[in-house]
Amino acid sequence: MKPKVIVILRHAESLEDVDDNAYSLISDKDMPLTDKGVRQAEVIGKELRYLFSNTSAASFILTPITRVIQTAETIIKEFEPKIHCSVIADPLLMKQNWGSITVTNKLEIDRERYEAGVLRYHFRDGESGPELLARFALFIKNFWTRVEDPSFPDLAVFITNGFGMRLLLMTIFNWSEEYFENLAHPKHCEFKTLELQSDDTYKLREGMRIVDHTSNPNFVRRKT
Repeated sequence: MKPKVIVILRHAESLEDVDDNAYSLISDKDMPLTDKGVRQAEVIGKELRYLFSNTSAASFILTPITRVIQTAETIIKEFEPKIHCSVIADPLLMKQNWGSITVTNKLEIDRERYEAGVLRYHFRDGESGPELLARFALFIKNFWTRVEDPSFPDLAVFITNGFGMRLLLMTIFNWSEEYFENLAHPKHCEFKTLELQSDDTYKLREGMRIVDHTSNPNFVRRKT
């Protein structure tokens, strides 16, 4: 049975958000939360505990990287003890593989990426946009199969990075590329709530934030 509610959430603040040198010392998958990030997760955990106080069980499905796992662990600590929380780290939710990007070539790759379109660009020695979209589509397909189990909880919580959060929503609601490109990047611990309707589809409770990227002096327009 499909969960009555799906929450899709971006992880809390992590070290690379505040330290430009973090990646020279720590790999992306091992990047930890900052103290501020832990506090952010605690606050959102209390909010989710209040919103879903009548829930008996929740399934947390995560990108298998440290900052996401720490966000989930901190949130779960704030839940009522009566709520049984299961945790699954799914590699299909990994960030896009950016291949051989370096400090030296990052500016050039960023320009190429936005000119081609962020959902189309193929990173050198990395993953293409279509490959990433296919991977997230497979995740959602597998999820719909997983929830056919009648014991699946009424609440599912996906935690990933900001780009992945928007990709999940795009995949579920079949949004256009143009709409996706106009969405604002989610804030740390920002979440969206999907509510199951009587016709077995989901409705997005909160609106999406739209941004005018052309106001950014570094804006690069997609050429294709």
